[in-house]
Amino acid sequence: MPEPIPAIRITRRPTSGVTAEGGDAFAATLLERAGFIPQSSIRQSWYRLHYDMGEDYENEKATYAYEMLTAARYPVVIDPSLLLRNDGIGTAPLVATHGAYNQTLSTLIDDIVHADEAVEVAALLYVLTDEKIGMLPALREVVEKAGFWVDGLGTPPLAERLREANRALLDATVGIHHTADALLALPEDRQRRPVPQWLLRLQAAQARTAAGHGPASPGSDEAEPPPPAAPQPPRRTR
Repeated sequence: MPEPIPAIRITRRPTSGVTAEGGDAFAATLLERAGFIPQSSIRQSWYRLHYDMGEDYENEKATYAYEMLTAARYPVVIDPSLLLRNDGIGTAPLVATHGAYNQTLSTLIDDIVHADEAVEVAALLYVLTDEKIGMLPALREVVEKAGFWVDGLGTPPLAERLREANRALLDATVGIHHTADALLALPEDRQRRPVPQWLLRLQAAQARTAAGHGPASPGSDEAEPPPPAAPQPPRRTR
């Protein structure tokens, strides 16, 4: 039986600000994504937020870290004063407007597109499927409530369509979460996305241009030397 993972502790300290201690390499990636900075000494290592950014900033970043870590199934102990969303305790969450929801989706898509390592994509997928903060579980709840409402109209076929859609969303949520698990289990040499060939050719062409050489011919990595100039007859003068 595997040993239990020690709890990650996120606290606000009078002299050192908001700090996080504990966890493994994946937890460290999540903390850094939330805005924490790695710190180390001879005996230990920890993470902290930027100093003098104000409590609103600290609470937002600490809550983001807490939600990502718990979505990835880490045990987390957090100072309750840092949580923006705590089952009715503490500061109430901001209202999710249409514009804010679109911005969240846009940020998530942008983060996945520009991710370089499998661990980054896995972290985003865990957040997407988390039962407390994930978009997919929230969408399932919306469809479920719509099904209850439609069922009250006495139209069973329409209500059944929504129930089928809800089951499909549940299957998708479980499948995405298992895919995130599989990404973390990949061998280390397959954790990073390979650089596409077109980008390698572009970088090679830019390097040649910076060195003063001509551009490469299409589809090749090396520029062909220009043909020698034809000899010119001597100019005659009277």
